Amino acid sequence: MKVEGILFIEALCCSLSLPFLFFLRDKPKQPPNQAESVSRPNFMNSFKILMKNPKYIMAMMAFGTMYGNAWDLFSIMGNLMDPVHISNVKNLNFFLNMIKLQ
Repeated sequence: MKVEGILFIEALCCSLSLPFLFFLRDKPKQPPNQAESVSRPNFMNSFKILMKNPKYIMAMMAFGTMYGNAWDLFSIMGNLMDPVHISNVKNLNFFLNMIKLQ
């Protein structure tokens, strides 16, 4: 198939789907279920409340520290294992065996 034919098909698909952008409503007249009709809390207010919770901050810091340490270990091990030609898959298997997850 030539490039012109592919471009014609793409133009046809775009021109057929373009009216849907203008004629579709943002929301239906009636909500599809009862859960949709309930108003949801504002995201920023919930986020501010969450940031004031000291237990959440401690949990976030603990998870971030553990995630950062694992990320550092992966990046350092990749550089250390490269001269001996060990791939990243072997590197990952070694790490998983080391922490007894596999």
